[in-house]
Amino acid sequence: HRQLMRLLALNGQRSEALRHFELCKKALARELDVDVSADTLVLYEQIKHKPHFLPNQIPALVTPLIGRETELATVAGMVTDPETRFTTIIGMGGTGKTHLALGVAWQLAAGYFRDGVIFVPLAAEETGEQVITAIAQALHLPLSAHGPRSARQQLVDHLEAKETLIILDNCEHLLDDLDIISALLDTAQRLSILATSRVRLRLQSEHPFALQGLARIEERTDHPAAQLFTVAAQRVDPSFAIHESNASAVNRICRMVDGMPLALQLAAAWTDTLSPETIADEIERNLDILAVDLRDLPYRHRSLRALLENTWDHLPTTLQRVLARLSIIRRPFDLQAAEAIARATARNLAQLVSYALLNFDPELEQYEMHELVRQYSLEALQASDEFSQIQDRHYTYFVSHSTKVLQQHSMLTLRTFRVPEVLSSRPDGTIPGAIEERGQQQQQKLRVLMLSPFPSLALEESAENGLSRHVDALIRAFGNGKVSENGLMVDLIAPDFMHGTSVERIGPSIRIHHVHLPKSYHGRYDAVLVNHAPVSYTHLTL
Repeated sequence: HRQLMRLLALNGQRSEALRHFELCKKALARELDVDVSADTLVLYEQIKHKPHFLPNQIPALVTPLIGRETELATVAGMVTDPETRFTTIIGMGGTGKTHLALGVAWQLAAGYFRDGVIFVPLAAEETGEQVITAIAQALHLPLSAHGPRSARQQLVDHLEAKETLIILDNCEHLLDDLDIISALLDTAQRLSILATSRVRLRLQSEHPFALQGLARIEERTDHPAAQLFTVAAQRVDPSFAIHESNASAVNRICRMVDGMPLALQLAAAWTDTLSPETIADEIERNLDILAVDLRDLPYRHRSLRALLENTWDHLPTTLQRVLARLSIIRRPFDLQAAEAIARATARNLAQLVSYALLNFDPELEQYEMHELVRQYSLEALQASDEFSQIQDRHYTYFVSHSTKVLQQHSMLTLRTFRVPEVLSSRPDGTIPGAIEERGQQQQQKLRVLMLSPFPSLALEESAENGLSRHVDALIRAFGNGKVSENGLMVDLIAPDFMHGTSVERIGPSIRIHHVHLPKSYHGRYDAVLVNHAPVSYTHLTL
């Protein structure tokens, strides 16, 4: 009843709100023989004696909020909790920070905040004074340029007794101009602030909420990322639907953009002229396909490249250099790898996490870069004069690291195989049919393809010489001279090299999806060796 009364009052229907109070009071007395609660009575008095409620100032949600139910509930809970009155939604550009903030605003507009919800866009503001003016304008508060009180003090005084939610959108470029937030929170005890930013604002009262891409599930098309792609595609092609012939390509797009909402919508905008498979191929070749010419979109959201350039330009030069160097690593990495390859420090990595350009998994103690950020940053690295040097560091580090890993398993003394045969090793690392006596000689020269699940074995596919040296070094170290002695030829390749392959962690296990060998590998091998448990493969096509 209170929420309905407040909603009516906020929408200017004061008399209807007061009438609903009377109806509620009579119903409670008649059916339960109780009076209205003290809170309801206080609200009644406020509406009765306050002729004009401040209306909500919230832009409409132009597109539906898909797949964000958990995030919506979490952020709404944070901003209504007295202990977390200042919340910042943090994420890289295109993750839907503003969209989520608007969803929270509309959810709370129906009476949670007595004095309304105010949305303040800050993308065009450049100074602290302009921030104060923008908030005042959203509140319809005239600021006097004359008199003893500054504009800042006038705003603080005005909000001191207010119960309001203020949403500050796009704060990342104003990090040194947001002290007004602390001043407002210190004075206005019933005020809550929800900010959106690509980077943490680094204020003591801030409670960050990291926003990632939409969830996706391999082998299914009912996940949020695919749902958003479908809704966006149907705007340009109402007949679009996901079916058996395009489901794999749609999932591939969702995986390539890591579920980023903006990238999904930009990709879907091509479905009236291109198939999902062609769109996926184009994304893999060049980011420039992720662009549209819609005039009602902000310029920075019309092109993914423009968005990434904007993000890049706001990075300090040191972090630009580190991010570019790290882009050569295609899978999750730890601090040791970052130090060896990119000469990155723990502080550098923490800063990139705060900019939402790296994700950190505290359980695995590993960092991971969003694939689209990696693709853009790799272009910067390839255009620099240190590309070859970073390639060498990458090769040197992972040869050393991978060799240590592989030396823990005995996998290269094999029997003669029928053609073709796929083997899977036992959990203890041994292989069915393996010759236990290392000195036993092979009667036939064999050529074996070894699939390795270790992401650390991945090198750039174009670096053919580097791959050859990498494989040779691993085989020499692992085989300890037995390769030539047994007449065994072994090629080692990581699934990272294979078109459309993805690696998924499920607890302590690793599952590798869609392993398709390129045609250049067909007919060249007597057997394929699938590496040890806890690794499993799905859709292994030879």
